[in-house]
Amino acid sequence: SGGGGAVWYGLFGMATQASGAAADETVGLANMTSLVWQIVGIVLVIGTIWIGFRSWRQRIDHKPSRSETLAAIVLSATLAGGFWGAFAWWQNLSYAFPWPLPGLAAHMLAVAGWSFALASALALRCSYPTHLRLVHLMLWVYLAPLTLAILILHLDRFDFAREVTVTFFIIVVLLLVASTIALVTLPRSDPVAGAPPGTIASWALRLIGGVAGLWAVVLFVKPDGPWPLIWPWPGDALTTRLIASMFLAISVGALAALPSQWLARTVFWTTVTYGAGVVIAGFAHVMTAKPSPMGYAVVTPPVSYMVVWGALGIVAALALVASQHAGVEGLGRRAKEG
Repeated sequence: SGGGGAVWYGLFGMATQASGAAADETVGLANMTSLVWQIVGIVLVIGTIWIGFRSWRQRIDHKPSRSETLAAIVLSATLAGGFWGAFAWWQNLSYAFPWPLPGLAAHMLAVAGWSFALASALALRCSYPTHLRLVHLMLWVYLAPLTLAILILHLDRFDFAREVTVTFFIIVVLLLVASTIALVTLPRSDPVAGAPPGTIASWALRLIGGVAGLWAVVLFVKPDGPWPLIWPWPGDALTTRLIASMFLAISVGALAALPSQWLARTVFWTTVTYGAGVVIAGFAHVMTAKPSPMGYAVVTPPVSYMVVWGALGIVAALALVASQHAGVEGLGRRAKEG
């Protein structure tokens, strides 16, 4: 499940990268053994998880509940898996994903991983649980519809004799359970979560939520349409729904962030990262892809994806600047009143 991603994100990316490196002689340095690769992968994942969780623990000024602690641990794992695993997804390594991906989709999956890693890092830097809940909501929205579609429509695409397939489903289940617990137990609002975003930021959130959500629904409901501008993977409904999952996660995150300027900033940063990443992925696709039976008859840039997500990234960046100015002005007014 990708787009950022995906997102069994917790441990999937680096776990499969470490275990699969021995099977692919083209990866890494030729003189490194599989044991060395596994040790490197474990150290990177555990180290990143530890840094993320410790950063969160040092910033909170209250005794966290068990559900809050669990939510922070899961997002620390999401940070680690999303960030490090994305390097394997970007290279489209065969052992890093449970079904073959066209090159553009692999790049966009990696971008989703990095975007979720950033969102998780931002949530872990905040001291209130509503921020954790926001990213868990995005994780749940990313995974739940895709998992349901897989179970009903796409199980024939999976080879359960492969380690990566079994790992995929185990981590999907774990993340869905953890995210569901977070959504049920963590508070929806927090008195210290910040004021509502300003007018520009609010409209930006609605625009991002509307455009990304509409596109996600179209791709999910009709994954094989007639126009390559919207459907670049004809005949591959599972991959189309994988990409749509990230669109839907950002859309729901944007709408859920409307009550708080701090939540809005996390969504804006995630959108900037994903938007810029999609543009870069499009250029990388043109430079590296080759026509193939499972990929593309002719390699062309995904213009509509690059334009729309590039524009949404710019909108998010402008909203970030506007919200930053509004925050500074608000602090100045409160200082004068004090």
